[in-house]
Amino acid sequence: SDAFSKFLLQGEEHNKDIEDATNYLLNTIIPQFAKELIEIPSTKRDNYPLIQSLHSHGINIRYLGLVRSRLNDQS
Repeated sequence: SDAFSKFLLQGEEHNKDIEDATNYLLNTIIPQFAKELIEIPSTKRDNYPLIQSLHSHGINIRYLGLVRSRLNDQS
C-alpha cells in the first residue's frame, strides 16, 4: 500500500481514509467478531474455522492477538 507515503498526489485525503478504515476495524469490526466468537457453543469451538472466519469478516491474521485480547475483555 502507498498509505502514508509521498507517492500519491492526494496523499492526505488517502491517509485519512486509511486511518478511518483502521479505526473502524479496530473499534467496531474486531470487537463485534470477538463477541460472535464468545457466543459460539463450546461444543463447536474445537472445529471452528477461525482463520476463514477472520478473513470473511475482513480481519487479517495479524490481528489475531488483538482479537484474543478482546475475548479476554468480554469474558
